[in-house]
Amino acid sequence: LETAIQTLLQNNFDADTKACIVTLLKVLDNVIQKPQNPKVRTIRLANAAFSKKVVERKGGVEFLVASGFQLKEESLPLLSKTD
Repeated sequence: LETAIQTLLQNNFDADTKACIVTLLKVLDNVIQKPQNPKVRTIRLANAAFSKKVVERKGGVEFLVASGFQLKEESLPLLSKTD
């Protein structure tokens, strides 16, 4: 997780990096607030807005993987301990 954060911050902390970090924090907050909701536990990487804010930023997907999401085809599902 620390490596992913450092990667994000090394890319000049500009408006795009800030938007990426804010989006990532919203994703994690949604999981914390609604842990049983499958909609917040899976992220479609092909979503245009999400792709522009997170996927295209160096370290964005790595941050999600370090947070517990796993790459599977076009989405990143968060796997619980029971999966």
